[in-house]
Amino acid sequence: MKTVDNEQVRQHSRRSCCLAAVVAPAAAEGQVQLTKQAMENAAEHTLVVDFSEGGLGLRGPVMFPRGCQLEVRLSGLDETAEGEMKSLTMRVRVQRVQMRAGNVYYMGTSFDNAKDSPTHVAALRSLTDRAAGGADV
Repeated sequence: MKTVDNEQVRQHSRRSCCLAAVVAPAAAEGQVQLTKQAMENAAEHTLVVDFSEGGLGLRGPVMFPRGCQLEVRLSGLDETAEGEMKSLTMRVRVQRVQMRAGNVYYMGTSFDNAKDSPTHVAALRSLTDRAAGGADV
């Protein structure tokens, strides 16, 4: 995301989706320590609500601070492997956090390793196209 005259401008168009995700601080992330209950909530109640070539939009009950590295794991059916389950783990960095109604947080993230972005986006498109299709937002 770029900032121009105090306005945030997206570099990539987002695609909406609704995918259950298991989210936890990356192993190297020593500054973020969550209680057992917070870890369970983040693991059980976090959704990927949009994605782009730049990163993911996450919605969940646990606020992770800006700059924090997260491991995001998704599971779903892989069309290319004859309907077998596929697991995808992505490392992202929290870029912005907004609190929403009902003690829910929206976190805009960026892929931590840009070279993995095309692979992640292709897998996410496959999952969302199969599950009723996402729309660009």
